[in-house]
Amino acid sequence: MLILVGHATTPDKIKITQDAAGTLDIHASYADLDSTAAPPVVQDVGKANIAMTTATTTDLVAAPTTATRRSNVKTMHIRNKHASLTTNVTVVFDAIDGSDYELFKTPLKAGETLEYVEGVGFFVTTAAVPNLLSGNANLADQSANAANTYLAGSGYTCPGRIRSGTSFRWYISATKTAAGVATPIWTVVYGTAGTTADTARLTFTGLAQTGVADTGLFIICVNVRTYSSSGIISGTYGVAGHRLAATGFVNQAIDAAQATSATFDMTVANSIIGICVNPGSAGNWTIKEVSLDAVNLINEV
Repeated sequence: MLILVGHATTPDKIKITQDAAGTLDIHASYADLDSTAAPPVVQDVGKANIAMTTATTTDLVAAPTTATRRSNVKTMHIRNKHASLTTNVTVVFDAIDGSDYELFKTPLKAGETLEYVEGVGFFVTTAAVPNLLSGNANLADQSANAANTYLAGSGYTCPGRIRSGTSFRWYISATKTAAGVATPIWTVVYGTAGTTADTARLTFTGLAQTGVADTGLFIICVNVRTYSSSGIISGTYGVAGHRLAATGFVNQAIDAAQATSATFDMTVANSIIGICVNPGSAGNWTIKEVSLDAVNLINEV
């Protein structure tokens, strides 16, 4: 693929358009050719660097000021360095006749780069995603005693990494003493604090405990139904199993509950999804393991 920008009374130029207030850093390199030579001879090389922070159109590569020259665009690199926002980016050829021609258009997610290389064409390079939480995500045992407790290691920073269809699964193992017979309350929270201060988006009320020591495994699954400023998540909680048949953590073998959130803004920068539990009055739990699986992420590695 070859892009030439020519000179005339109303010269050609390359423009960049974005439709949102993304934060774009843009670089282009080009070579100016003498069009009277056969084959054309390189007369000069140049570059252009611009930044865009609003929904607008900006000139990137202009035609040479010398009438016999043509600019041969070699590379373009357009990086969306916004923390969470996706913006539609269009590369436009503004021709001598005043017509605009769209060369390439793509939604550019946070952290992605739209690139053009002569002889290759346009392509998007994805942002690297940090290693997912895997195995034991908490670094030590954690006590949860009759108060709402944010589970260490359960948090995952979301914007720019998740989308509609992303799903999470937490595996939580715990022990309890004989104290505590209340119904435990589990919540899926989403906010920027990464603590119990974050807003509960899903709430699951377990069945009553009994006054017997026990060891159990809990699973919470969450699906992102709609990732947007009016996002919706749904989830299921379950006691996968415990050592005792009908005493201890729950007064039967297993337990399950389902919930769906109201709409909320999932796109706020640095938002974290995590898990809280309140064992209830006199509860005395020790959280032993917290593991997280996340699938269908953006730019999953």
